[in-house]
Amino acid sequence: MRAIIGVFFFVGLVAFAGWALRAVHIGLPPAIAGMIVLTVALGLYGKVPKILNDGAVFLFRIFPLLFIPAIVGVVTVLDIVFEHWLVLLFAVTASSLFGLVAAALIYRLLRAKKRSSL
Repeated sequence: MRAIIGVFFFVGLVAFAGWALRAVHIGLPPAIAGMIVLTVALGLYGKVPKILNDGAVFLFRIFPLLFIPAIVGVVTVLDIVFEHWLVLLFAVTASSLFGLVAAALIYRLLRAKKRSSL
């Protein structure tokens, strides 16, 4: 049950971010804004609450299912993918590297806070 509540928290965070961004007319995707807010909040809090951890573990278990709509979408526009493959390769590579660096920095921040609290 905690896992479902954790998932609803993530969905609610993205929905709230979408509402807030529309209210102030900022063109940032709500999922990105929600993750920025979550990252800052968890960095300040210093640990991941159990309910959020349970929700993340649940989502991680079904993670491959989340790619099915994206794969179907890519197949429907395959001609565009072949036409702009170099730009797509750059975008995917750059965003993957950015995500890895961000994850490493967050891990180091949380690890340092955990060490200092011991």
